[in-house]
Amino acid sequence: MRLWKKRRHLRRPEQHAPLVQARLAFGGGAAHIHGMNRHVPADYSVVVKHQDRPENSWRWEIHRAGRQGRIKRSSVNFDSMVTANRAGKEALRQLLSQLYG
Repeated sequence: MRLWKKRRHLRRPEQHAPLVQARLAFGGGAAHIHGMNRHVPADYSVVVKHQDRPENSWRWEIHRAGRQGRIKRSSVNFDSMVTANRAGKEALRQLLSQLYG
């Protein structure tokens, strides 16, 4: 306890902890950054949404866990939820083959 009082350039141990955490979280260490950017195919899912329009009102979107919003969306509308879901699953297969192929 007295050591830090005598030497002004030394900090208390509790003052070091936030600095260490900031360095680990944002310091740019290669192992830390690469570990956070990896996603597995199970993180991706297809969501089918219904719009208010009466005809061709179904659309699919691809989402990834841990990310807000969609990654990809259908450019056309579908007449039923089943056809939109099938097309969305096929688009998901193609996306995963591009990413992990």
